[in-house]
Amino acid sequence: MTSIKSIKTTPLLIRDKVPYVWAQGVTYGAEVILIEIQTTDGVSGYGESIGAPLAAAVNPLIDMAAQQLIGESVFDNRRLMAQCAQSIFQLHGIGRASGLGQQVLAGLEMAMWDAAGKTAGYAVHELLGGKVREEIEYFGFIQGDTAEELANHAADLVKEGHHVIYGKVGRGEQLDCEIVRQVRGAVGESIRLRFDPNEAWDPLTAVRMIRKLAPYDIEMFEQPCDHRSLQALRQIRENSPVAIAADQSVFD
Repeated sequence: MTSIKSIKTTPLLIRDKVPYVWAQGVTYGAEVILIEIQTTDGVSGYGESIGAPLAAAVNPLIDMAAQQLIGESVFDNRRLMAQCAQSIFQLHGIGRASGLGQQVLAGLEMAMWDAAGKTAGYAVHELLGGKVREEIEYFGFIQGDTAEELANHAADLVKEGHHVIYGKVGRGEQLDCEIVRQVRGAVGESIRLRFDPNEAWDPLTAVRMIRKLAPYDIEMFEQPCDHRSLQALRQIRENSPVAIAADQSVFD
């Protein structure tokens, strides 16, 4: 049996090429944690976990989980991840942190899949049942501070071949309207637009802003309100002329 011999974690700071401006402020980079699992057969598998809010705070949680994996089979990830989630992030009688747990444990699970695939001689997608398409399309993610900068970047991305443009709003009504107006003007009518307020709006503001921006033919708005309230998200969806998407922070 190919078992896990050691697990190494390496915190990394990935700096953004340009400042990332969004509803919650300005970000200049992100901490992540690189995970390396080495098996008794000498195979190395790699994964990546979150490093937020600080890698120094997340790393001990990964170490706690790693202690439960040593000596176990790299092919037994489902049982082991459930075991780690239960023992570390389900605080019976106190509370639970399932959302954080999934993000922390994700890197370990990735590394186990990577090691399992290399051991078996198959790509991970083959172990998961095989590919369903030859390629996927990725949206163009516009970056910038002003509406003009975002519109110019959107135009450049369309020239590169992107058919879907994704951007951030939630920075104030006047600026949001100007961003959407200029971006639509820069890309033309045939390009699909998606915007993300990153939880910046309450339900009433969300419905009002979405209705105001709907004439610009927006395909969807992602997570317009606080992720902790599914009822608020439902209220917005039921009163919105535009599709609403829940983001990765919604775990219920």
